[in-house]
Amino acid sequence: MIGRKISGRTIVVILVLVVIAGAGVVYQFTRPSEGLDVRLILGHGSNPQKVTIELKCTGTQPAYIYKIINFPMSINYTFAEDIVVPPGSEARITYPSPGGEVILETLSGEPVTGGGMAIMEGNWDLQWIESQGGKPNSFPVTQYGIVIILTRAGNEYTHTINMQSEEYVPG
Repeated sequence: MIGRKISGRTIVVILVLVVIAGAGVVYQFTRPSEGLDVRLILGHGSNPQKVTIELKCTGTQPAYIYKIINFPMSINYTFAEDIVVPPGSEARITYPSPGGEVILETLSGEPVTGGGMAIMEGNWDLQWIESQGGKPNSFPVTQYGIVIILTRAGNEYTHTINMQSEEYVPG
């Protein structure tokens, strides 16, 4: 085996395999992708309570957020317009917990667009809220859950939500 010459045909086959593998690696690094780094999901304040989400688009194409599901008490939100977060942009999304106007803030990068209205699906458990000393549309105690952000590309991004009665002041 040692000292055996490698044929030209074997060298060609090896070179073709190296080129194919290299092309596959390059494709994986350059293909369009979607990614979100969710940094904060918070239910806060009262009268009415608000939901605030802070995130960054880490992909090479915009993220089109259309729905958030799995809030405590089986609450989901659908946005009247997709929230479009351009690649590399950081955003803060805020809307009233019972649903309503979406406020978008671009923290860095290109402007974030869309949102319109957040439409709440499900019902507040008012009996439970009032039994804990709370008022409608606000949580009287801190509560946690895992919510899921859905995008048009078919991806799901999960993050812990903290629901509290105190107001969130970005800082």
